[in-house]
Amino acid sequence: MNPTVLVEVLSPSTEQYDRTETLAHYQRIDSLREVVLIAQAERHIEVWRRSKSGEWEKNGYRSGAAVLTSVDVTLPFDDVYRDPLASWASASHTRVALTRNSNTNRWHCPT
Repeated sequence: MNPTVLVEVLSPSTEQYDRTETLAHYQRIDSLREVVLIAQAERHIEVWRRSKSGEWEKNGYRSGAAVLTSVDVTLPFDDVYRDPLASWASASHTRVALTRNSNTNRWHCPT
């Protein structure tokens, strides 16, 4: 109800609108201190931070870590863009033999 931080993963189809109109709406929320915009089309994170004077300042990140001061969190850039399936795929190169049941014409994996 009274957010301190908003994080939005930008959709390629609405990215321009979200960076302008949606961001402007977010910045009207009194309790809000930071807005994090995460791009999908490129590896880029923007952190919009409200200063003590009430002005919004933009910090852009293409590597390293984004620091969210309002909640004392470090957001490692590479973790944000890490492919969660990459480690699974590289660890699961086990070969599996499939056999076809000639009666049902279906494939199955014997245990």
